[in-house]
Amino acid sequence: MDALDISLILSILSCGLVGGFIFTYAIVVMPGLSNLNNRDFLRAFQVTDAVYRINSRSSCLLG
Repeated sequence: MDALDISLILSILSCGLVGGFIFTYAIVVMPGLSNLNNRDFLRAFQVTDAVYRINSRSSCLLG
């Protein structure tokens, strides 16, 4: 296996992983959020976004 084969395998695995995360979010989180009114829905997304920003910075720093 050369570098191209390895990079193709890693890209396929990472695309599958991201697709799985998005699918899981759509199945688990979005049905619960659909029961909220508009103000609570936006607030829930703001809190989720804040947590994501904090965790993404720390994961980038740690590797």
